[in-house]
Amino acid sequence: MKLSWRWGALAVVALGASACGGSSTSDGSAGAGGSAGFSQGTGGSGNTGGTAGTGGSAGMGGTAGAAGAAGSAGAAGAGGTCVPNPDPPPFAQPTCADLDHLTVTNAYVESDLAPGTQVLLHVTLNEVIGEAFNYYPGVVVESDDPGVTASDGNWLFAILACQSTDVPIQLTVAKSLTPGTVVTLTAKVAMLNQDCPGTDSTKLTLTVK
Repeated sequence: MKLSWRWGALAVVALGASACGGSSTSDGSAGAGGSAGFSQGTGGSGNTGGTAGTGGSAGMGGTAGAAGAAGSAGAAGAGGTCVPNPDPPPFAQPTCADLDHLTVTNAYVESDLAPGTQVLLHVTLNEVIGEAFNYYPGVVVESDDPGVTASDGNWLFAILACQSTDVPIQLTVAKSLTPGTVVTLTAKVAMLNQDCPGTDSTKLTLTVK
């Protein structure tokens, strides 16, 4: 922050610089606002799950700093850090909405698709909210070509908070499938014995060799 200084002919008046407010922490405590000097103090800004920082108080020649805006809670995004909840809620029968705790990434196959073969498709199932999912999470795979079919799914008993685990799915390639055929596979987050549309998914496009 750049401040302008003015010197009087007979006296020197020092004007204080404005202080920035603190950021609110993830546990929801408010960041304290800075006290303003010559220019306006800046209020604290809310981080994830935090409340608004308080505005700065007016100093000599300055005006009060504006209060910071509250941050919104949310899951870790791309490149974000998942932190296990130290006080998770008690177990309750999950619904399809609870599958937003989970994502699928890193889809790949162990070998090329070839007519008349079976291939393992691997995907990574991730818990990203910080609360374990304890009711048979898993992955299902859909194919846009009936010549490539996937096993019924791979189910885990549970996935721990912030855990990532490899989930293999067996693919079967029909003998009648023509080399050069392009097949798109969609791996989706799922839960045993539930039909849950709109869950997180990832796609993998392959060419039959």
